[in-house]
Amino acid sequence: MKAEDPTGLSRTIVAPSTSATRRRSALGETGTSTVVTAEIPAVPAGPQYGVLLPDGSIWYPGSRRRLPAPLVLRVVVWALAFLVLIAAAGDFIIRSHPGWVDPLRRIVSPAAASSPPVHHTTGGTTAGTTGAASAVDLKETTPAPAGLPPKTTSYTVTGVSSFQVVVKTTQVTYVQAYQLVNGRDSGSPVFLGDIQPGSTQAISASGPLDVQVAAGGATVSVQSGGRQIGTVATPPIVPWDFWFQPAS
Repeated sequence: MKAEDPTGLSRTIVAPSTSATRRRSALGETGTSTVVTAEIPAVPAGPQYGVLLPDGSIWYPGSRRRLPAPLVLRVVVWALAFLVLIAAAGDFIIRSHPGWVDPLRRIVSPAAASSPPVHHTTGGTTAGTTGAASAVDLKETTPAPAGLPPKTTSYTVTGVSSFQVVVKTTQVTYVQAYQLVNGRDSGSPVFLGDIQPGSTQAISASGPLDVQVAAGGATVSVQSGGRQIGTVATPPIVPWDFWFQPAS
């Protein structure tokens, strides 16, 4: 710094450097402020909202985790699954144990539940129920045997010691047959199983026989020696039992 001397001569005044000044000079610092010119990276905006899930977690838009289906849709899906399960169980029961659904079957009046008619075949011709019985014949037992169970019809097969009961069905039908001893099913079943639609099942017997048909649309006939003796019409109620008792 220059100053005017009273004598008219100029002189320079140098301010003594302090230790702080020397330290800033050694470090290359200046008194001016630092300007940052680097580019600041862009930060993506956060989600505007979130959905609180039943398990306590939060779902945000763009998350890979899927939101649960609406409550109405879930109720409909579970209801359909339950109905399919019930239908499958019902089909299994009807096929394997049709007797379990007897309380749900249609019950007709006593007049309609009368014994099915019998058509006799004698010498290759067919006569009505009022036709005269021949040496080989099939007719309803009159009077009915004592202790005859309900939904059961008893028939007498005359003129033969052994015969076959032939069951023909129009739908899947569960059939079971037992030998009769003193008016009761006895021993192991002679036949037990399903008969497919349009199929025919012959059940041989040499004594009293009980045949139970568990579905409608079945035709029961009696044959002996390859010749048909008589035919029993479709039972009015199912399951229905047919008793066949040979007589001389």
